[in-house]
Amino acid sequence: MEVVMLDDHGLDDVPADPRDQLLDRVLDTIAAADSGTVTIRILPPRREALLTIVHRTTDTLSRFEFRLDGELTRRDSPIRATPHTKVIWHD
Repeated sequence: MEVVMLDDHGLDDVPADPRDQLLDRVLDTIAAADSGTVTIRILPPRREALLTIVHRTTDTLSRFEFRLDGELTRRDSPIRATPHTKVIWHD
């Protein structure tokens, strides 16, 4: 498994408690992933979403967005692309 971290400094001035809550989300995702690539991005300051996590395997992709308070604001269910580029959404 590969982990890619991108830091656009949105957490630079965030107090410890909310920052730690977001970082716990990151650790949970990494611990649950057993293959593929997990890309973690701390977005620039002053955005509604502060953290995105994308987990991509050879045949699925899941995307999550979190606010400063750690609340999940967007979850794109895992998708599976077939060789015919048809996309199937799974709940």
